[in-house]
Amino acid sequence: GRVYLPYFFLALMFITRPEGFLFFFAALAAEAYRALVNGKFNREMLRGIAFYILLTAVFMAFRVAYYGDILPNTYYAKTGGGLGAIRDGLRYLTVFIRNSGGFAFFIVPALLLALGGIPGYAFFIFLIIFTQAFFVVYAGGDRIMPFFRFFVPVIPLIFFILQKGYETALMQGGRSPWK
Repeated sequence: GRVYLPYFFLALMFITRPEGFLFFFAALAAEAYRALVNGKFNREMLRGIAFYILLTAVFMAFRVAYYGDILPNTYYAKTGGGLGAIRDGLRYLTVFIRNSGGFAFFIVPALLLALGGIPGYAFFIFLIIFTQAFFVVYAGGDRIMPFFRFFVPVIPLIFFILQKGYETALMQGGRSPWK
């Protein structure tokens, strides 16, 4: 039923993107955060995790049988790996942040949102953004195409968090920012 749907989509992310498995762990962390805040554990999540593991294990078996490795050759050709890739990835992240309005543009709203308490959905969104940033740094950024294509999927989430952060800052004074 419905409990399997999110895990099905997480498995599709794993199948279609090399960083897809990271989002599964981000979802688990968000669920653990929710369980800590609410004081109860969702037992149906265990069935979803088992479903995810089954789907991804079947696909991994196919990859090993077909490619002879966990990942296709194109993954290794594009990343290169090592400390050099991480250095390039950090440079890519830094230039993205600088070109997108500076560190204050991202950090200040995040801190303000944290001061107002982080709702579960915001925690999950933070995890998605940081998961993508972690992968981009690990993969070495993008040497092939300009315009920060690896961050495009999370730009709407970044702006959502920015908006919530500024809203929280304005609400600290006890007035609505929209009046």
